[in-house]
Amino acid sequence: MYRWVDAIFIPFVRFIWATPKRQAIGYMLISTAGFAAMNVCVRLASESLSAPMIVTLRNLMTLLLLLPFVAPRRFAVIRTQRLRDHILRSVIGAAGMLTWTYCLTLMPLVHATALSFTAPLLATLFAILVFKEQAHTRHFIALAIGFMGVLIILRPSIEGFDWNSMLVLLATAAWATTSLFIKSLSNTEPPLRMVFYMNLFMFLIALPLGLHHWQLPDIQGWLALFGVSCGSILMHFTMVRAYARASVVTLMPLDFMRLIYTSLFAYFVFGETSDLTSWVGAAIIIASATFIPPRGIKEDVTAS
Repeated sequence: MYRWVDAIFIPFVRFIWATPKRQAIGYMLISTAGFAAMNVCVRLASESLSAPMIVTLRNLMTLLLLLPFVAPRRFAVIRTQRLRDHILRSVIGAAGMLTWTYCLTLMPLVHATALSFTAPLLATLFAILVFKEQAHTRHFIALAIGFMGVLIILRPSIEGFDWNSMLVLLATAAWATTSLFIKSLSNTEPPLRMVFYMNLFMFLIALPLGLHHWQLPDIQGWLALFGVSCGSILMHFTMVRAYARASVVTLMPLDFMRLIYTSLFAYFVFGETSDLTSWVGAAIIIASATFIPPRGIKEDVTAS
């Protein structure tokens, strides 16, 4: 299935960005747009469905969309020697997905997205600690400044602090961890295999909760879930393509485009606007990320 994604986006990406590193940037920009669109559809689905039901049906629908591309080859495309890594990634990802979906039903999209920028900060930190990517003092200074921006968004006071925000931090910690699995798996696993196993195991993990909260979606719910599945497929396929062409530290700062996309979608679809504090905190985080230069931290990897 990833070939149709390539057929659609590779000509555009190669036209604008000639080198593998620049192609990775192009894919990451597309991926962040898919993420924002997916969250809008999650919010629409939450008007009639609970978070466990959304996660369960989302993964089931995505699996059904993937089957026509997997079954004709007698499932050969999903044969893997790294099943354990796929399972670990899915377990952590399921925790993040359930938590994140629940958060989207409780707070404005832009506020939740602004808080989720702890993910690239944590992923950058994990890339330095786990992948041993070279780091300098300025990188740690930038990370510290970024977390100061997070504190501004959180407003840790008795009157202004929203405890639901802690759930966003849990979700983003899960994303930061799964991003390392994506980086590692993309060296040997094609995008279709990674997306298939992720949705398969996440569906099995979420199924008991989904059955406990079972309810049949209406037409708007099914359409929203279809949008969630399409956005998820687009996001993950282009993200895997991006990680196969550049390092984690190079790509993570681009994740902040999610805030721009989300703010536009949230305004035009729901009429939501965010307060100045969230934008100031997000701006500080973005500034800290752009201060972390990709040079000297492990440059591009071989394109798959």
